[in-house]
Amino acid sequence: MLWTWMLGAYLLVLTAIVGCAGYVALFVSNRDRAERASRILKTTMVAVTGGGGTVAVIVRLHETGLL
Repeated sequence: MLWTWMLGAYLLVLTAIVGCAGYVALFVSNRDRAERASRILKTTMVAVTGGGGTVAVIVRLHETGLL
């Protein structure tokens, strides 16, 4: 049951990072900050999609009783 809380916290933090970086990338007039936010957004999206597959495999293994 602890792993559900950990996954929820992970999802919440990544959602906050994506939201803040997206806002800065789209609406801040400072070009340097916008470029930095775009890089953070790209890196976070890679972490979300790459980590999502790993989490899905772990959850599936746990559901089948192998983990």
